[in-house]
Amino acid sequence: MDEIVEQAGLGRPVVNKWRQRFRQSGLDGLKDAPRRGKQKVITAEQQAMVIEKACIKPDGGYTNWSQERIAKEVGISQSKVFQIFKQADLKPHKTAYGVVSQKTLDLKRK
Repeated sequence: MDEIVEQAGLGRPVVNKWRQRFRQSGLDGLKDAPRRGKQKVITAEQQAMVIEKACIKPDGGYTNWSQERIAKEVGISQSKVFQIFKQADLKPHKTAYGVVSQKTLDLKRK
């Protein structure tokens, strides 16, 4: 489980919750339940900030960015950071700083 926590950049309680949902309901348990109200929209600026942060070395003595730290810095939810990473095919825990995918570069140009 430590490896999952490290790779996902999530805390133990979050990983435990998702593992339990998977055990109870399989893949369907991992889908988000319908939510009330209008979903928050992520601006292009926030998306660019997430990608930029993931591609530079963090300060404060950290070796890499976690989704939680990026979410706090940008002011969006951790799940939105995950969605941006997925859309951009970005894996900051596996990326040397300064190396980004072509898909990420294309997103930055938009």
